[in-house]
Amino acid sequence: MSKDLRVKLGKHQVESQRDHHSPWKPEVWNAAIEAYRAGWRPPEPRFPVVINSSNENGPLDSAETLQKLIGLPSAPKVTKTKTTDITGSDYGDEVQVADVSWEQLLVLRERTEYEETNVWFLKAGTDKFVPKNAWVVKSIKEEFRDIERDSGEQGSGEVEDGGQDEKAASTIHDG
Repeated sequence: MSKDLRVKLGKHQVESQRDHHSPWKPEVWNAAIEAYRAGWRPPEPRFPVVINSSNENGPLDSAETLQKLIGLPSAPKVTKTKTTDITGSDYGDEVQVADVSWEQLLVLRERTEYEETNVWFLKAGTDKFVPKNAWVVKSIKEEFRDIERDSGEQGSGEVEDGGQDEKAASTIHDG
């Protein structure tokens, strides 16, 4: 192989590594930037949580229970779907799911013992269902069981056995 050919091939190899073309045209990028500046945001990712049906034995028996447990302002919408395997090829039992944000899911995971399953879930911003990991609450951790039964009322301020009612002690004073 001649030296000139090797130099040309080497130069082409180096130049092709530096050539990072975007798959989108500048007009598409500009339109996306303008849409973002105008306030458009992509849909927030949502995560399905299985709500137990009335004939199942589990602590998460309604959207209202989920609302109280993770501190939602209102009860989430519940939809019916089916369980599936990870590939989406197997249709299983019908279940009810509510969807929560990432932050809400972290609170749920902190306060409960759970297991994971797969369900058909509506993909954000589309009308297509995809198999997605879902959380099934098996039990509520001991220190959070009162939250589940709490009706949302303010604490009474009463102290039992030298303990402190945390709702009554919600103000922090700077010394």
